[in-house]
Amino acid sequence: MLRRHLARSVADDGSSHEHSVSYGGLHLYDEARFYADLNDFEIFSPAEVQKLTLTYSFLLHSLGPDARQFGFGDGGGGTAAVKLAQAVRHGHAPSKYVCEALDSRPDIPADEYERVSSEEPPLVGVFEGTGFLFARDEWSRQATAVAMSIPHPEVYLHGHQDMLSVHIYAHGHRFLTHPAQEAYSVFGRNRRVKHRIERGTFYNMPSHNCLLVHSHPIRPDEEFVGSHGHPTPRCVLDEWRTSPEEFYVRAYHDGYQFVRHTRELLLVNGEGVVVLDRLDPIEGKNPLDFRAYESHTPYGVPFHTQRWHCDFGVTAQRVD
Repeated sequence: MLRRHLARSVADDGSSHEHSVSYGGLHLYDEARFYADLNDFEIFSPAEVQKLTLTYSFLLHSLGPDARQFGFGDGGGGTAAVKLAQAVRHGHAPSKYVCEALDSRPDIPADEYERVSSEEPPLVGVFEGTGFLFARDEWSRQATAVAMSIPHPEVYLHGHQDMLSVHIYAHGHRFLTHPAQEAYSVFGRNRRVKHRIERGTFYNMPSHNCLLVHSHPIRPDEEFVGSHGHPTPRCVLDEWRTSPEEFYVRAYHDGYQFVRHTRELLLVNGEGVVVLDRLDPIEGKNPLDFRAYESHTPYGVPFHTQRWHCDFGVTAQRVD
């Protein structure tokens, strides 16, 4: 069963087909490997072990400077301490480096910890298998870090409408994030409130750091009430590049059907982050024709909205 699940649910780059960072934990696999090693028994093939090793890489990149995971999908915000401990136990050198850089040493015997070597992982992690991208200017508690969700329908998705949503840490502090994550978890799991409109709101674009064309999501909140696994418009990772000084990514989606949304993100090491959005009409479509939204457009105005969810305690100042 474990081997079948590994083949179906984990991409070749180690990310989870659920498109949710917390589903990359795979604790059961690590426990099975741990007890198999104690009994000198092989459960997985070398190729399967390699894929499991790549899940550690995904885990490390999904951690923010505060050693908590970026809040994409159902989970996020967790410390992933159990997974880190298993990674170090299996001799995954980059995991030990990150434990020390983020001051998050796992709870394992000191002799086991000391036997593992330490190796710095890359500053950028691009997981095209399921559509996640992570970058930072250094591995430390004071790092500036970014993450982007670039989902595509070739994998099974939970259906969160987080197309091109970005999360940002500024000098170690959460800046742009998903403050409603804990609230979503309540509405997603509690049967008494699962069918309330708030659950659909937390699922939909306005609860993520997305661009809303004509200030409204592609689909109304009501469509996401009481069910799971909704289709997500296909996003395309158009370009990304990295250098010792900066990281750049460009991606787009045609979810609105009459207009293409392109988002560019630039992380300049030691300086800051720039996010640029562009809308381009799709040939044969009228970008000002929003009649398709009349059923859930209360205002009928053609303005567009960049949704930014600042973390608790963050204040912002508009610079003209």
